[in-house]
Amino acid sequence: MSAAVPGEPLALDFKSATLYAVRALLHSHDTAALVAADNAVLDDLAGRALAAARHPEGGLTVATLAALAPAVRTRVLHAWARELGAAGGALSHRHVAALDALVTRWRGQGPTRLPGGIMVARRAERLAAL
Repeated sequence: MSAAVPGEPLALDFKSATLYAVRALLHSHDTAALVAADNAVLDDLAGRALAAARHPEGGLTVATLAALAPAVRTRVLHAWARELGAAGGALSHRHVAALDALVTRWRGQGPTRLPGGIMVARRAERLAAL
């Protein structure tokens, strides 16, 4: 490997560059495995939270949602929107953020429109599909 010269780009010979690329690839694989494990735990927590948040009259209980960590709450809202019929490919962060605002930044705003013509509103202490 070439010696580094201050102010000059680092020049690597082929063997060193290949070794560097392999180490980077292995590191990214390790990182991907950690992210996958984190996602699995969050998905499990969200599934349990969705079941716990169901309101007896339909929809979801706001107090239960508000008590969740944001990462879990948004997964719950995403899963619930999918249950209501919103297509996954059309359901964006903007839609989930609007649902989250009905929980965390409630100011009397009107219903949120989801893909597929689905409307969700806050009714007293629950979110309900209209």
